[in-house]
Amino acid sequence: MKRLSDAKTGLDTPRGIAIGIAVLSSLISFWLVWNEMTAPPFCPRLLHVPACVPVFVAYVLVTFAIVFKKLPARRYIYWGGTIIGLAIAIWFSTRQLLGLARCPTLPGIPIPLCFASLLAFTLLMGLRPKQ
Repeated sequence: MKRLSDAKTGLDTPRGIAIGIAVLSSLISFWLVWNEMTAPPFCPRLLHVPACVPVFVAYVLVTFAIVFKKLPARRYIYWGGTIIGLAIAIWFSTRQLLGLARCPTLPGIPIPLCFASLLAFTLLMGLRPKQ
């Protein structure tokens, strides 16, 4: 009987870890978008658009690029989503540190989610898919 760690596509591989980060981050971003739609303003604004919306789109792009290995433009979708998400995370993390913006937090966890996105997109850059 094979152990999970012996599997080539298990959650202990870089691809599996990237899928876990991307899916969890997508779900949290969806929660933010939902809260923004039901009780605005919840997320800080980026060009009059709630920042959680483009971040959610970026996470979904990254998730699709990781999950669908045979996608023709996989690399471009992955890097496009990662770079856009990372740029937004850097922008709002800096603004949070300077006190110019207020990033939302999860209930009971006092860490601003822009910092969590900065960490997640940085990890996703390191766990990039193979060609």
